[in-house]
Amino acid sequence: MPNGLNLTQATATMAAAQAVFCTLPADIQHNAGSFRHVHVKLREGCVVGIPLFPHSCSVATTNMGDMVINLTQSVLAELGDGYGLAMTNFCNSAGAGVISGRDHRKGDAAYVNQIFLMGGGGPATPTHDGMSYYMTPPALSLLYRDSVEIDEQRTPFLVREMRLLIDSAGAGRTRGGPATSVTYAARKSPVTVIDICNGTQNVPRGVRGGHDSKPASNTVLRADGGVEVLPTFFVVELTAGDAMRAIDNGGGGYGDPRLRPPAKVLHDVREGLVSVEAARDVYGVAVTGSVEDDTLAVDEVATASLRGGR
Repeated sequence: MPNGLNLTQATATMAAAQAVFCTLPADIQHNAGSFRHVHVKLREGCVVGIPLFPHSCSVATTNMGDMVINLTQSVLAELGDGYGLAMTNFCNSAGAGVISGRDHRKGDAAYVNQIFLMGGGGPATPTHDGMSYYMTPPALSLLYRDSVEIDEQRTPFLVREMRLLIDSAGAGRTRGGPATSVTYAARKSPVTVIDICNGTQNVPRGVRGGHDSKPASNTVLRADGGVEVLPTFFVVELTAGDAMRAIDNGGGGYGDPRLRPPAKVLHDVREGLVSVEAARDVYGVAVTGSVEDDTLAVDEVATASLRGGR
């Protein structure tokens, strides 16, 4: 650990520094000289701080880093327009769960692996929309998502669906990145899934008038038609035909959604990221036509009326 820090202290320090440098202008170099100006203050006995024996810090990695980064980058937005970022996905959904069992295709050989099929929406910035497939804040869009085909070769499951979710991101002058839904099913051999996630009740928040994103969820779709909504920590077995549907968070929005250029809202509707209803009710943009015949267009008069003459 850096400078003899324990896991919790090191995670908090690195997470706070990451959030600060992600919000600073690009011409500020990420080097030791700059890092020396960041001072992270930690107190004893705090969740994000200096744990005291006998408290464990064995899981003080991704989940805690998510919170520190999100809080730091969103607080910086309070300095004024042009500063900080919205919050980003912090649901490590079952799309990134640990799966294990025995593979009937390989003589019932045992296997265990963490998959990375989730996406997670990135945070809106003062000038840009959030990224798709951002994963989580510590990943910072640097992780590679798994190949579906390779995962299906390695493990006895079938990926039924992977898609971006409409209206899942926080709306704003710049919007967050969309959430991802992943559904995978056991083939013949049972598959055990273990996961610890966040974002099912408290969601990534928007800043400076931007909207929050939508809650995440992990749901088992049983072969007999039963549906089980899972808690944030779970160990569950999928038998033949059962499926896991994992939904993560989109990113929060930055700024008033009604200041988003109508052309960008139209583009999001065309791409299936924003519904016609949300375009009207949230962004104040009236859209006519349909995607099917490529006649989507902004109704300028109705939009002006919705936006109060803006």
